[in-house]
Amino acid sequence: MGYILVFLVCHSPRLMLNIYELFTIRHAVLCQENGHDPFPAWSLLLMCFSHFLLILNSSINILIYSLLSSKFREEMGKLFRCATLFSVTLGTHAHSKSQLKGPGLMGGKT
Repeated sequence: MGYILVFLVCHSPRLMLNIYELFTIRHAVLCQENGHDPFPAWSLLLMCFSHFLLILNSSINILIYSLLSSKFREEMGKLFRCATLFSVTLGTHAHSKSQLKGPGLMGGKT
């Protein structure tokens, strides 16, 4: 339920702006053709705020999932253990010159 609540709070301003623009687009085009601002200042400020909320939502999703889902934490732990094992293995073996100059790698001969 927490995922949905955060999503709705963060996406509601953008949704409201989209609906507002849908109903006022003809008027906005006429204003722009006559050299006026197509949308009022409040809608431009709300657009900046909604962009911030969308970025915030994307940024905190991993935190929300980590806090609210034990399965997510378990899978992330597996992923980090696998990545750590891979980097340790890569760091101890792939940096030796004999492996870097093998067939197909950097054009060297074995």
